[in-house]
Amino acid sequence: MRVIAGSAKGTRLAAVPEGARPRSDRGEVLKAEVGTYLGRSPRPADLVVLDPPYETPVGQVEQAMARVAAHGLRPAGTVVLTRPRRTSTLVIPVHFAVARRLEYGDSLVLVYREV
Repeated sequence: MRVIAGSAKGTRLAAVPEGARPRSDRGEVLKAEVGTYLGRSPRPADLVVLDPPYETPVGQVEQAMARVAAHGLRPAGTVVLTRPRRTSTLVIPVHFAVARRLEYGDSLVLVYREV
């Protein structure tokens, strides 16, 4: 399993707990800016966590989602995206579906799956 924790271009990374390790020797947890990672690694991930700052423009988040869909996700992979609860509706890749929508205070967590 490959997990990428990152964000849209030019923004900070999602927090990956220090010492985070997969539960088996077959896994890998990476912490990288999504654009940088996709530019240097041909290996797709099973799970991508995007946690851009709330002020990140919607278009920039949509571009990051499109890049992940095109180059960074294995078939049937999952993308987790955090946004402010009162955000504009994103245009998502056509082969993604919202699997879960969770609200916590001002935060919105969207879980997308490839269909």
